[in-house]
Amino acid sequence: MFNIFKKKKPPETQAEAPLSAEADKFIDTALAEYRPKQEAMEREWRISSHTEFEMDPDTGQFSITLSDGASWQADAQILGSFNDENQTWQWAWSHPDCAEAVSRDSGMVREVRQRLGICYLVSKIHRVPHAKAVDYLCAIGAKASGAAGVFPSQDGPLTMFFTLKNLRWTQ
Repeated sequence: MFNIFKKKKPPETQAEAPLSAEADKFIDTALAEYRPKQEAMEREWRISSHTEFEMDPDTGQFSITLSDGASWQADAQILGSFNDENQTWQWAWSHPDCAEAVSRDSGMVREVRQRLGICYLVSKIHRVPHAKAVDYLCAIGAKASGAAGVFPSQDGPLTMFFTLKNLRWTQ
């Protein structure tokens, strides 16, 4: 018999749903690959010794100059941004000022979310509990897009994260 006073257990929400074995494997691989990718960016491309960089917002052409005068270029996309003031991450695909031509890599994260059912990747803006969570999101973005690495650029409280591919020395 139906009892209207008996509380039903709420259904499991998508955010609480366990990940599939395929999704777990994807994330584990992304995290395992991220640190070596970033270490290679430093070792081979000396990314932290840059004095200036620019990215063409129409083509995604990324140019960087290092402190010793050397320079290189890459194909770049905006992955997302982290706002230090409110501890939030925003995917580039959801930012109204980010052109689709330079936010395709972040769109690949949405595709991974749909394919693997990683429900927490659906949010346009994520509350980030600590800095390691930003690395976690960057690792997923780098894996989803096949990027060689991620370049962070801080401007005040906002840090933009760019995926880099096809790196090549110009000087």
